Parts: sequence; C-alpha cells; structure tokens
Amino acid sequence: MRFPISLLLTISLSAFGHATQQEPNHLAESILSLEHYRETMIPVFMNDFGQLGRYRDANKTLGAPATGSSASDLLRRFDH
Repeated sequence: MRFPISLLLTISLSAFGHATQQEPNHLAESILSLEHYRETMIPVFMNDFGQLGRYRDANKTLGAPATGSSASDLLRRFDH
C-alpha cells in the first residue's frame, strides 16, 4: 500500500512542478510586490500596530460615552 501512494505522490508533485514553471515571471512579480508592501508597512506596524490612529480625529469628536452604555450593560439587558 505504501508503494502506490508514494508513486502517486511523486507523479502528482512532478506534474505540479511542470505546471508552476510555465509562469515564473508572475510569481516573481507577486513576491516582489508583496515584499515591497511589507517594507512600506513596517513604520505603520512599529508605531501603530492596530492602525487605530486613523480613527483618532473621529474619536475626539465623539466625546465621552454616556453612562450605562458599556458592553456589559447591554449584555445584562439581553440576559433577562
């Protein structure tokens, strides 16, 4: 049983290898594009990991939350 499975795996991997070698330029371009994106995002992730700074101005206009508007208060309403 082990021999047919390994034979099938070898054949499928070799067929997969031939299929992926037809378009190497697209793969290389995709990898370079992803690496460029990651490099440009390093300062953002190092200084504002969750990117919450983009909501800073909008949060200032909201003001303080009203009394009794916490998530736990809302859950208590639905529990009863």
